[in-house]
Amino acid sequence: MIMTVLAAERAACRRFEPLHAFPRSVLVVLVALFLSTGCDDEEPRTTDVQVVVHSSSGEFVTDFLAIVRRSDGPEVLELSCPGEAVTGSGGLVARCTDQGLALDDPEKRATSVLLKAHGHHFAEVDLVAGETSVDLAPLAPFETNDDYRTGLEAASGLADFRALAFSQANELGATHVVKFTIALGDEPEVYLQNTPLHLLHYDFVRSTLKEPISLPDFDKASHGPDRRWTLGNLLYAPDLAVSSPRGDLEAHRLEVEAPILLQFFPSDDLNPEQVLQAHRLLEERLQFLSWTGPKPRLVYVPAGSTQEADLLAAADSFAAAGVPWLDRTEAFGNIRVQLLNPGVAYGTLRPMTPDELATTPLSFRDILWLTKLANELPLVGGTITEELQTPLAHVNVAARARGTPNLALLDAGQDQALLALQDQLVRFEVRSDGYSVEPATLIEADAFWASRTQHLPLVPVADVTRSGLLGFAEIGFADAEVVGVKAANVAELSHFLGARAPHGFAVPFFYYDTFMSTSVVLEPGCVRATLDCQSSGRALAACDAATARCLAAVDAATTLQGYAEGIVADAALAADTAERDAVLDGLRSLIKNGAVEPSFAQALDARVAQEFGSDKVRLRSSTNAEDLAEFSGAGLYESIGAEAVGSKSASRRIREVWASTWTWRAFEERAFWNVDQHTVRMGVLVHQAFQDEAANGVLITQNLTDAAVQGMYVNVQKGEVSVTNPVNGALPEIFSVVPGPGGIQVARQRFSSLSLDEPLLSDDEVTALYKVAAEVQVHFCELYGEDPYSFTLDLEFKFVGPERALIIKQTRPYYQRTNGGP
Repeated sequence: MIMTVLAAERAACRRFEPLHAFPRSVLVVLVALFLSTGCDDEEPRTTDVQVVVHSSSGEFVTDFLAIVRRSDGPEVLELSCPGEAVTGSGGLVARCTDQGLALDDPEKRATSVLLKAHGHHFAEVDLVAGETSVDLAPLAPFETNDDYRTGLEAASGLADFRALAFSQANELGATHVVKFTIALGDEPEVYLQNTPLHLLHYDFVRSTLKEPISLPDFDKASHGPDRRWTLGNLLYAPDLAVSSPRGDLEAHRLEVEAPILLQFFPSDDLNPEQVLQAHRLLEERLQFLSWTGPKPRLVYVPAGSTQEADLLAAADSFAAAGVPWLDRTEAFGNIRVQLLNPGVAYGTLRPMTPDELATTPLSFRDILWLTKLANELPLVGGTITEELQTPLAHVNVAARARGTPNLALLDAGQDQALLALQDQLVRFEVRSDGYSVEPATLIEADAFWASRTQHLPLVPVADVTRSGLLGFAEIGFADAEVVGVKAANVAELSHFLGARAPHGFAVPFFYYDTFMSTSVVLEPGCVRATLDCQSSGRALAACDAATARCLAAVDAATTLQGYAEGIVADAALAADTAERDAVLDGLRSLIKNGAVEPSFAQALDARVAQEFGSDKVRLRSSTNAEDLAEFSGAGLYESIGAEAVGSKSASRRIREVWASTWTWRAFEERAFWNVDQHTVRMGVLVHQAFQDEAANGVLITQNLTDAAVQGMYVNVQKGEVSVTNPVNGALPEIFSVVPGPGGIQVARQRFSSLSLDEPLLSDDEVTALYKVAAEVQVHFCELYGEDPYSFTLDLEFKFVGPERALIIKQTRPYYQRTNGGP
């Protein structure tokens, strides 16, 4: 008997069982032994608080998370039961028991506990000395139908979540978005929408929940402190992993992997208490979630700068509720896989450095694997880069324009499966839920390539009759057939933006056409072209073939235009990649070294001196085969710096711009899309060179980060460092300008790698940029005859000089080609 009681005594000491857990006969002896001996194998302890947790059926609940709050500060103590005891400051100890939990609180600072248990509504209890009993209310059984679910079970929850989701590829990799609607009231109801079926909350409430409410009334009812509805998105990002500090202690670091991000609309004015309420209602019902550890967690991400400020002011409340959060730079700045452009391609997987790419002809039968981002991208079947991109990087712009798959994979060089396929024929696919690179057969590849080259012919239009150096006041949007879309649009910008746009003039197609149709191929030019070909590292056989062709043109007194058209028409040359590359290189050499008509040369240099004095200018390509609705041509041609006099005079350097009409990339791109090469003409846009750039960037008049939220998407970089062609891995700042509760706000995805914790633009500068972009959008949508709410423009901008003046450098349509063509 004594041994039994001693064992019971030690058990009670270890577990701090309530005394009524023992039989009365044992209790009498046990009390006597406590009085005489105490706990002889442990330090004396006093249980200050007992929390007994019951279910509605009266059974003890022992599987839960307890979050203990304190009166002396924001520190909380998290206890997972069953599990080991945890210790906080001031001697506070929390332990699991067979009936709930127990607390040692010598300083009497524990004030309340939040209990989270699967299958039950969460409960918050004020702590008092002695024993407190908690009854956890059960959740109602979950409903499941074709339109929604009201909850997801632990075993199949993640798979069921993905079945409800709208899946897509973006900078986070594969993402799966489930929209939710919470009907508030005495007993809130949560609806996880079948999102592909119900993309809009209002339509879901009207058609599925049968709520007879107008859209304006629904908008009012889903805003404000007394709202009836809370609306938002749950974004599952399986490729996302974040390690972020919280405070000064490493122990406070937040680690999340493959989280589900809780997001609300940027214009939603919900306060932190309403965010916490929504998080709690959702976390109760998503029973596959983890409440501790890295995954899978329900993590709140504020929609913009306004919501981030509200969050930081209420950070203690979030900690007390056990709600993890990330700001947008934390959530979106630690990406390792980017599914940038979906599509399928067949080709030889070709690993290359940018230097190797510069000297290696490629075609759409190649899948390019770049170890670093390249400034230029030839026509290839698909791209994999080992450096992160932005949606506006030239690699992705080209992929989007071509409809080819594009993937950024930071660990590609260590991927053994990928390494085993290098220089092999593969099938490469980027999907909304991931990517694949697999071996392919030549039969499969041939069938795919044949399907990709059947495009309707596009014949660029050029008016080569209008001469003169045309000032911006003389031309505008309607003159694209004379000077090219780029020059016409910049001139149009200057009409209504004034000093916020470049000033200058345009060299129309007439002068390129005259130069090409009157200049003949001469032997010294062929000799120079041969030396250039040989010095570039091209194969000697290809250079010899190009020389023979050039000398034959000398004998026939062929003009440069005739020589170019002969290249286009030669079927044998179309089948020989190396020779075609060498011949095009020779044509560019002939153009760069040709003689410009003296009166034009004199007039051009004089006009530059008149307009800009001794200041530098930019000579920018403006062909009739770029910036078109049917053909982007972005990044295919060259722009050059020039001056009024000397070796860099505009009359000398304009030949380099003209020659870029026949770069390998431009020629191959046009051939692939069946653009009539015979009718391509080059105009030149001339304006001031902008000095002392504080920042430069690209703005898209659509929110590329989240197409469901109205706004504009911005990439901006420090100084003159390129956004679209970054060097040395420099990454731009990325943000969207979105509606806020009181106007517009910034939803930042990441800071620039050249300014790690400070935005490059002030709030006033962001506002100014947004307003002028909206002005440009309205103006050009009218000219293009498009709806301003659906048509999207691509704007390039700069902030220049000590006063950081805003300049809109150019605008053009922004579009995306689907895999396989227009």
